[in-house]
Amino acid sequence: MPKFIKRLQEKGKNDDYIRNLRNQQRQKYYSKTAKYEKHDFTPAEDQMILAHEITDPELSEKIHHSVQSIQIRRSRLKNSLKRRNQNGARKYGENRFN
Repeated sequence: MPKFIKRLQEKGKNDDYIRNLRNQQRQKYYSKTAKYEKHDFTPAEDQMILAHEITDPELSEKIHHSVQSIQIRRSRLKNSLKRRNQNGARKYGENRFN
């Protein structure tokens, strides 16, 4: 939990006030990079997102997707990989009848 939220809770601010303030700050942050038109992610972009070698704002400028869309895409890719591994997915070229 961020420090500013803890301080507000200590001061006795109610949860609705804190939630509203947090959402305003989140909206302000995401609006900085929400300037690109929507387009599908390419496999190369997916690799860059999963590699996570540069910060999300830098990646946003490079691939022209918003920070929020990059974070959502990374989460979905990781979940899909996790599901595949749990279901015993076959590797490329592996015969399903063996």
